[in-house]
Amino acid sequence: MASLTLRVTILHALRKAHPTAWVIRAIPLVLAYLPALLRALRDSQNWHFLALPPVARIHANARKRYLSNVRLLSRSGKEPIMARIFCVANQKGGVGKTTTAVNLAAGLAISGAQTLLVDLDPQCNATTGLGKPPTASHPLVHCAPIRQAVCHTETPQLDLLPGSRSFRDVELLTRDDPHQSARLREHLISGFSAYDIVLIDCPPSLGPLTRTALSSSSEVMMPIQCEYFAMEGLTQMIAVIREVMQDPASQLQFGGIVLTMYDHTLELTYEVDEEVRDFFGEIVFQTVIPRDVAVSEAPSHGKSVIDYAPRSRGARAYVELCMEVLERE
Repeated sequence: MASLTLRVTILHALRKAHPTAWVIRAIPLVLAYLPALLRALRDSQNWHFLALPPVARIHANARKRYLSNVRLLSRSGKEPIMARIFCVANQKGGVGKTTTAVNLAAGLAISGAQTLLVDLDPQCNATTGLGKPPTASHPLVHCAPIRQAVCHTETPQLDLLPGSRSFRDVELLTRDDPHQSARLREHLISGFSAYDIVLIDCPPSLGPLTRTALSSSSEVMMPIQCEYFAMEGLTQMIAVIREVMQDPASQLQFGGIVLTMYDHTLELTYEVDEEVRDFFGEIVFQTVIPRDVAVSEAPSHGKSVIDYAPRSRGARAYVELCMEVLERE
């Protein structure tokens, strides 16, 4: 290292005397000492973190932030932390609702939170998207204990309450019966106590099942596609959310709006982005989900995009969205 110090001193003097020549002389020095610098870095405590892929670094940051928040709250002597229950809802289909629910759940689980994804959509895309088959009968129809009905996924700390495509179950769950809705709501809430975060993937409708999911949740998240037609039904959806919020028994808050299928090459995308942010303000997440073929391919492999293609643009976007969600806690 003494030799290195001497050479750096000489180069510093050379830089003052000959501003151009010192750069040429510095190149062999950098190349000669580069292996030694890399070995020193590899032996340091930070090497493991720096060697991680970019997305994994974000996972590590999110995990440390989440765990530190939990420790701070536990030291303060406050009541046990209740689960954050997100209702991922939009009355329009094809806006990235299920994709957002699946990938957000996977990212939050990787960040260190014990996470449950509940599939209430009769299409069961959240179930098949995580590589699990739909059940013959939905566990919520028979009020089976949620702990017994959930299944583990390939992502550690992520559990799934699978959906059912049974027409009978769909008819029972979507029946407009206040007593059944109240019973279903109580059953859902009682089964969430074992989890830090719960995400409910709702059907693309404003029916009783979506309303029950909203009343069972603490926050609602609305994915919006950056296109004109996705904006048309927004008013009706917000009206239903406000109606549920006015119920004295409801704990629902507006968790946020996330812009999906964001295409930077289209002027319409920027127009929708500006209009949504001007109207809703800070509740719109800064993170946008871009159009990415990896996001579309991941469900066919039964994985989230974070597990399927961790270096893709879509994976990075969903991890950044997870970090925003954790920061808003």
